[in-house]
Amino acid sequence: MLRIFNISEFGDYSFNAVEFISLKYNLRKVVQLDLRSERRFLDLQKIVKKLGWAVVKSNFKFDLEERKKGNFKRIDINDKRKGEFRIYIFNPKRLRFKIPNEPKELARLMGYSSCCIDSYMERMKANKNIFGCMNITKDSSFSFLINPFAKLVSNAYLINHFPCSLNCKKSLKLAKAISKVIQSDYPHFYKKIYQYCHFPVLVFPNSSANYDMEEEVPFLLLMEKSKEEQSYKILNNTLHGDNNLSKNFKNADTIVVSRKNIKVFRNNILKSQINRSAVESYFLIPY
Repeated sequence: MLRIFNISEFGDYSFNAVEFISLKYNLRKVVQLDLRSERRFLDLQKIVKKLGWAVVKSNFKFDLEERKKGNFKRIDINDKRKGEFRIYIFNPKRLRFKIPNEPKELARLMGYSSCCIDSYMERMKANKNIFGCMNITKDSSFSFLINPFAKLVSNAYLINHFPCSLNCKKSLKLAKAISKVIQSDYPHFYKKIYQYCHFPVLVFPNSSANYDMEEEVPFLLLMEKSKEEQSYKILNNTLHGDNNLSKNFKNADTIVVSRKNIKVFRNNILKSQINRSAVESYFLIPY
C-alpha cells in the first residue's frame, strides 16, 4: 500500500518542506536554512535528529539592521548584534559534510546548476540585482515548475534558487524531479504548489533593468487573477523604499491593468493611477 506523507512530519519547519523533501529523496545533498534565534536552532536540531540527519551552523551571521537596508553584511556568530545565521542540513549516511570555503562548491552540493551558480556569482560580484532572470523574459510565459517567485508568498514552490533564466533547462530538470516526488507522496501539498506557482508576476524594473542592490528593490508583485479580465488581487508586495512608485502601491490590495494605465485600489477605493508609459513593466505568466 502506498503511504501518503504529510508535511507536518517536519514539525514547525513545514514552511521548509520542499528543502526537507529534496533531502529525504536525495535530490539535493545539502539544504540551507536561515534562523534568527538559538532557541529555534535547538528545536530544529531535535527534528533533524528524528529524521536521521545532521546539522552544521555557520560561523557568521548577517547583521539584521543592515539586512533591513538591503545589505548582506556578515558579522561573527558571537557578535552581540542581532543577526540571521545559516545552518546546513545533510544526511550523514550519504555525505560527510563540512562547510566548504568555496561558495561554488557549497552551491553545487545544494543542487544548483553550474549555469545558475555562475550567473548568481557574477551578479553579486557586480553588486547587481539577483532577480536578473526576470530581465531576460519580457511579457512572456514560463513553466510554473520553475517559478522562483512563489517562495516569496508561501512554502509552495519547487526551486529555492534564482535560475539564470526563466528558461533554464537544468533548473527545470531539478524542479520536475522534486515535483514528481511531491505529487506522488505529498498530493495535498502538491495541490498548493500547483496553485501558487501558477500566479502571474508583475515586475517593475527601473529603466536600465540592472539596478544596484543598495537601492532597496526589486519592484515585484505576486498576484492572483480575479474574475475580471485585467484585475489582480495582490498576494505579496515586495515594493519598498521611499520612491514614488513604492508610495503608489503602499497598502494596495488590488490593481487593474490596461494598455494605458495601472489603477491601484485599496478596499475598492481608487488610490492612484499610473501611466503605463511612466514605468517599464514585465508580465511573467507561468503556464
